[in-house]
Amino acid sequence: MNLEILKKILFPEQRKILFEQILTDFQRACQLPWLRFEVHETPEGKILFIRFSSNKGEQKSNSLKIFIGAQHNEYNGLFGILEFLRIINRNENLLQEFLNKNQEVFFFPLMNPHGFLNPTITNKSGYYLKDGTNLNRYWYRTFMGDLRRNITNDSLFDVPPQAKLLKKKMVPFWKEEEVSIFIVDFHETSLLRRFPLDLKNTLTPHQIIDHWLKKELIENIMTLNQIPLTNEEVFRVESLDKEQNWVLNLKIEEAELIKKGFKEFLKLNEHKLPFYFYCSRKSKKFCQRVAFNVYQKMKDKLWTIINPVIGHYFHEHGCFIHLNENAQRKNFYVFELESDKHFFDLFDEIKKVHSNPNYLNEKRVYLNYSIELVANVIQEILKI
Repeated sequence: MNLEILKKILFPEQRKILFEQILTDFQRACQLPWLRFEVHETPEGKILFIRFSSNKGEQKSNSLKIFIGAQHNEYNGLFGILEFLRIINRNENLLQEFLNKNQEVFFFPLMNPHGFLNPTITNKSGYYLKDGTNLNRYWYRTFMGDLRRNITNDSLFDVPPQAKLLKKKMVPFWKEEEVSIFIVDFHETSLLRRFPLDLKNTLTPHQIIDHWLKKELIENIMTLNQIPLTNEEVFRVESLDKEQNWVLNLKIEEAELIKKGFKEFLKLNEHKLPFYFYCSRKSKKFCQRVAFNVYQKMKDKLWTIINPVIGHYFHEHGCFIHLNENAQRKNFYVFELESDKHFFDLFDEIKKVHSNPNYLNEKRVYLNYSIELVANVIQEILKI
């Protein structure tokens, strides 16, 4: 990402200009005969759709691979998909490798154009759809009907047009169960930064662990530092409601070693990109394969993590993983990639531009790491 694009992201009054520039950039990157570029007008705004096809209609495709970006105020998927398209324009050998796989590939790089064009304080810098709901809560309903339990208020609203568009594009392949379908959803989260900072200062021997990511982060620190533990059951399950909680079962000295481990971890990884892969039980092997290969390629730029894959199956909030857990279709695989949230509060980031002369260059480094990560994930999946 160049500095001019970064500046336009940071200032809302530049978003319309940037949006049109993004459309043009994608169109230019889709000049190869195997790529088709479409823009669909919807009540939520213009939805980009790109199709890469290695099959000229002479035979059925073996697989459909779908990559989704920017459901919220997220930029890794959007610009990572664009970078991938530019890579295959430059690298004929890589392009040929993907063409030889007899696969169809769908890209939806910017699924929330309303949020992108209207970042405000009240919609979390562009997180929500026009009606104030979360697009990532609609995927179960889109394919399976209403949720079995009324988990979110989103069930009161119609399925958004971009979800309907994705389903319409998928349906011909969904009906053919011998065709493998892979969905990869690119996200960003601020929790990867916030939780380690919190745990290094506040961890106690019998603390309630109220988020599954905190549990994974603690386990990573214990494994990295080979911390000896007295009790085999370090995490006691407290609740199996909508959100699973645990209670730590540690001695005081063990908790202090973990806190020390977090401090060392944060220092060691200060200039690296936080990330994790989340998957359903059905997709674990597929996700582990991709995650391992990508991590080996980029480990100098990524957090030091023993197991970068987290099972996300106990959530029933309507995301693609929830869909994957419940759909009866054979040969259906889903995972999410979460990396650092670059603009959790866009307006706080704007203040940093004025207070820190190095801000733009520092931010650009992490943005480019996350873009490279997405482009590598896409390449690994298209090799399957």
